[in-house]
Amino acid sequence: MFIQAWSEASGLDSTAIATAFVAVSLLVTFATLKRNRNDEIHTVQNGKIIKYDTVLVGAPNEKTWSWLVEMKAKFQYFGEGYHLMYAAFKEHSGRILRAPLADYKFYILPPQYMEELKSLPPAVMSSSVSVQEYLLGQYTTMNAHTMMGDVTWSVLRNHLTQKLGTLVEPLNATCKAAFQDEFPDCTDWTEVNVHDTFLQIVGRMTGRIFVGEEMSKNKLFLHTFIDFATCVFITSSYLKVFPSFLRPLLVPLIPHFWRIKKIHYNNRKLLLPEVRKKLQESSKEAQARKQAGEQDMLDWLIEASGSKPDPQNVITRQLGIGFAAIHTTTNHMTNVLYDLAAWWDEYAPPLIAEYRQALAEDGGVMQKSTLSRLSKLDSFMKESQRLNPSSSLAFNRKVLKDCTLSDGKVLPKSCWIAVASGPLLLTQSQFENPLEFDGFRFDRMRQEGSPESQTEAAKMSHFTSTGKYSLVFGHGRYACPGRFFAGLESKIMLIHVLENYELRLPEGATRYENLVYADANIPDPTKHVVFRKLIK
Repeated sequence: MFIQAWSEASGLDSTAIATAFVAVSLLVTFATLKRNRNDEIHTVQNGKIIKYDTVLVGAPNEKTWSWLVEMKAKFQYFGEGYHLMYAAFKEHSGRILRAPLADYKFYILPPQYMEELKSLPPAVMSSSVSVQEYLLGQYTTMNAHTMMGDVTWSVLRNHLTQKLGTLVEPLNATCKAAFQDEFPDCTDWTEVNVHDTFLQIVGRMTGRIFVGEEMSKNKLFLHTFIDFATCVFITSSYLKVFPSFLRPLLVPLIPHFWRIKKIHYNNRKLLLPEVRKKLQESSKEAQARKQAGEQDMLDWLIEASGSKPDPQNVITRQLGIGFAAIHTTTNHMTNVLYDLAAWWDEYAPPLIAEYRQALAEDGGVMQKSTLSRLSKLDSFMKESQRLNPSSSLAFNRKVLKDCTLSDGKVLPKSCWIAVASGPLLLTQSQFENPLEFDGFRFDRMRQEGSPESQTEAAKMSHFTSTGKYSLVFGHGRYACPGRFFAGLESKIMLIHVLENYELRLPEGATRYENLVYADANIPDPTKHVVFRKLIK
């Protein structure tokens, strides 16, 4: 995509550009390898620094370091790092692994360190800084303070999560309207591109809570809201092939870099008037809207921003929260629907029966309590997530100060750390037949045995639970605060599907394989599921 766009913009032959691209990448990789051998994990014994031998993912059996080994590992990692991480974790259990990245040391720690690391203050280890640097925030505008700072976390914890009960009705209404607008008729069996269709539905539902009903229907807003994450990921992925000193020269050649600037322009055009209007309200008017349940994410961001909120910061934070919400939920929904279509006859009837019983207990009106009682649906979602995590890694942190672990190992300043969360989800002692899809696995876990006799995995068996064997949403003080909203939103969409459609995969198809890039794992966005509307 990048090579083609560059070729079209410059008029140069795409093959020549591709050749130069690879050649320069190889040269600068070689040039930076030696520099990156500094700042290793080490111990200190009798005043002497002893380097700890880590396992290089992509070349785990190499006993000596060389630039050729490192370069080979790097290119293998970018192509199939997700699978290489699983293999290295299995073969070298208990060892510290190292991902072969060009500009920084990235260590994958065994899970036994997680408990001592999870509560360290952000001055020592930072989740937000790791996200900013991973996404090259200086080029993609993913700023740790503005988009992922204390105000954002406060709004997600103290407003969005606390108000989930009041969000069920508007989310359900928006879901129904979005299906009507975005879904084909499906009176007969009809193939639907699940990813692209649900991207629009998730965008509509999330936008309803973030910016209100009217703006959430605005096509320009939806395009801006949805496209931002795509442009950030593509821009940062292209640039990460090259070392940092070349990136300022190359970034203007990436079309998605300019699209990010256009997105911010459109965001200002659409939302600054809305924010200024809210700021000019009298306290009486604002209180009346609050009591009527008419506030949205913009109101909460204004309230959390102090006595003099900056309108630009408010809308930038809103865009950052949308970045985290839309594509992650869409990918999760795509995976769940691929699983549901593959095993429809086995799972759909009990899921439908469970919902109807819960709905009847709430007088026929969907409420938060209705969704909370859907233990089978919650289990199905978590099992799909267990076998299809968005990454083989979680608990990502940037080390801001040298940090000494309980066993004496020193994590050096400026390195990155993570935990191999994907392989932990396949732990035999915690999950029976871990490679098999078992949609009601977690429902049974919750019901079997006393709390004292349950496995660690059983104690974290809810979709939103976090812990050693449930790290998809992180863990500790910086576990994803938006996961409760994502779970609520997903259940509402799945209920609508179960109540209104039959699903199956196209003739001869089996559950689709996911696509991997480096440590990432995403559902194939080109695949289709066959839907037929139920006759009521």
